[in-house]
Amino acid sequence: WRRPWGTGVCGYCTGSRRGGADARKVHTAPARTLFLLRPLPILLATGGGYTGYRQYEKYRERELEKLGLEIPPKLAGHWEVALYKSVPTRLLSRAWGRLNQVELPHWLRRPVYSLYIWTFGVNMKEAAVEDLHHYRNLSEFFRRKLKPQARPVCGLHSVISPSDGKILNFGQVKNCEVEQVKGVTYSLESFLGPRTCTEDLPFSPATSCDSFKNQLVTREGNELYHCVIYLAPGDYHCFHSPTDWTVSHRRHFPGLAHKQPTVQQGLLQR
Repeated sequence: WRRPWGTGVCGYCTGSRRGGADARKVHTAPARTLFLLRPLPILLATGGGYTGYRQYEKYRERELEKLGLEIPPKLAGHWEVALYKSVPTRLLSRAWGRLNQVELPHWLRRPVYSLYIWTFGVNMKEAAVEDLHHYRNLSEFFRRKLKPQARPVCGLHSVISPSDGKILNFGQVKNCEVEQVKGVTYSLESFLGPRTCTEDLPFSPATSCDSFKNQLVTREGNELYHCVIYLAPGDYHCFHSPTDWTVSHRRHFPGLAHKQPTVQQGLLQR
């Protein structure tokens, strides 16, 4: 059996045309691939890669701590600092605050809060209301109240912890410095800021570091102590009075919006 010559020629010609179409497809494939890319898969891939890298770093740090090796602080690069400063953190913080006030549908509350509980290890058995449907928005869930017996107040001590959290640093104030507030050591005066409201204060503004510290000591022989407490996202976030006192002055400290001490340390030390 032999195929007719004409059929072979037609097949060859058809093959040539198909070859041209395939060639055109090869040339246009990169452009089509770029056109088909979507932002969501790119963000998911980038975020997943970064999360995996951070988990690897944490695992490596834990292994070094088990070996008794000191982990040196990692400083952020100049491009990282510039990139972070370019982010509108205050605007994002306000937007996040607005988002927390949005009332969630009744059917969506359990999935959203369950994800938050699983991610940050929230202990809902301590909450005064354990029913997740009770919290209308993230703000109410974040400021949830605890059962009365969950945090018994010690009546034997004059000063107690004002909140939940992990103690990062505690000790006596030496050399007029407050150590390791989110990874950075501050001078006492720069940390507390200049005294602008002195009408109701029993002393005048300080002129030096030592005099500033001495003016904070109300009784001869007393010493100043500092305690740095870090609140994780899953902790109980209400603050209580640490002692029986009267607040005479309040001040807001603006700064970087990131809550993680490791991130603050790398950025601020630049």
